[in-house]
Amino acid sequence: MERNMQWVGAGLMVVSIAIALFTHSKDTGPEVSEFAKWGLPVGLMIMGIGDWLEKSQQ
Repeated sequence: MERNMQWVGAGLMVVSIAIALFTHSKDTGPEVSEFAKWGLPVGLMIMGIGDWLEKSQQ
């Protein structure tokens, strides 16, 4: 499960980077750029929690 959390966090970061690149080239709504702004830190937190859970069970 912990490894899955790390994959979810990494996927969220990749999606937020893709959205940020897409919104930079096109003029889209503010809610899309808001997701891109919060996607990276939330993805890092999810990956960190997954890593912590994995290490705490060893």
